[in-house]
Amino acid sequence: MQGKLLAKVNRLIFTILYGKLKIGEVFKAISLKIRKTLVNNSKIRMNQEKFAVALSEKNQDEAIKEVSLKIKTIFPKDINFLIILFTPGYNPANIIRSSNLTLKPKKLLGLQAPSLIFGGRIIQKGLIACCVNKENVSSKEVILKKANSQEIETLLRFSFQRTHKENMFLLSLLNPSLSPSSYLNAFRLSLGSAFAQLGVGYKNQYSQHTYQILDKTISEDSVSIIIEGIRLRSLKLGGYIPLGKPFTITKVVPDRSIIREINDRPAINIYRHYLEEKYPLFMKNRLFSMYPLGINSEGKLKLVTVTDCLGDGSLVCVGDIKENDWGHLMLLDSSFEFENLVHKLQGLGNVENSLIFVVNSLSRKKILKNTSGNELLTLQKTLGENAKIIGLYSDYCLAPHEEKGFINMEAGDVLITLWQ
Repeated sequence: MQGKLLAKVNRLIFTILYGKLKIGEVFKAISLKIRKTLVNNSKIRMNQEKFAVALSEKNQDEAIKEVSLKIKTIFPKDINFLIILFTPGYNPANIIRSSNLTLKPKKLLGLQAPSLIFGGRIIQKGLIACCVNKENVSSKEVILKKANSQEIETLLRFSFQRTHKENMFLLSLLNPSLSPSSYLNAFRLSLGSAFAQLGVGYKNQYSQHTYQILDKTISEDSVSIIIEGIRLRSLKLGGYIPLGKPFTITKVVPDRSIIREINDRPAINIYRHYLEEKYPLFMKNRLFSMYPLGINSEGKLKLVTVTDCLGDGSLVCVGDIKENDWGHLMLLDSSFEFENLVHKLQGLGNVENSLIFVVNSLSRKKILKNTSGNELLTLQKTLGENAKIIGLYSDYCLAPHEEKGFINMEAGDVLITLWQ
């Protein structure tokens, strides 16, 4: 495009030399050509863009107005599919009303989270809009009220039984009222390997209300949403190193994610053994998130975060646990993991015209404290300043195992997903 413009300018200069045009007319003609070229380039970019993202840290209606103006500069016409991420304090009814007035999306999904991710930043208070401008993108959602595994299985099977397309995935947000183990069992029994899965979940209540928006419906229950027309790829980044000798989990209550015994002794003794004189301070401040469990299950390492200790020495966990699995106490050192980020991100493929959706761990954020944003800055720098990166923080995430159809519950890692 620039070459064609240069050729036209050269022809105008040639015309000047032979006295066919006056200087003023030439400058006017050049300005007109440049404006037309810029407009055409802008239209080409609009047609090529598949995703548009915008952030506002303003309050209530002002936030929607700000992100709407930013989105409209990229997609000035109808908005097909809109995802809103927001922190506590934003009224979901206002989000619905303002979105329908300004952007008028055909489909609106809203997810609340205690902290958000935008580019290389952690957003403690704000609202993020993500517009999807792809053909044939659609969704179907189901609200998962508090229920047992069998009831959830029936609901998932009935709701999604006819959906079996390649470019699709299941997006789930699980609130504390829903047991992640019950959900995972129901998912595996009802849908199996038919779906790619991206799930975020919470074991703790981080605000008085946790809202989800499904078009004009506001819910505080867990939700599962089939999104068709988008291909999902994922990459997990850890950075934890094992401490000491391995241990064996010898007694569990799997449906409650409780480890009763490790090495045939009360599970809490694993911390007492390794921390020695630091153990009283550790227990006083309940620093379990500092030392998650790295569990080797079915030949794959997964992180299990301990959230509390019961009176009998049992450990309350976030993650899948089984008797006879073995593992280590783990310590976070993400520097090596992110130093090799360029090589690791090659597994995602081409990120151009794609969306990077990150699910980061609240326990990891707590461990890294003031340096937790450095990982996001490294990710932004590695992918480039034009990469569209959004996301949220959760207690755990649900992500595909490397083998097709196997879904893991992870706590403590960074899950990077590519939407195409």
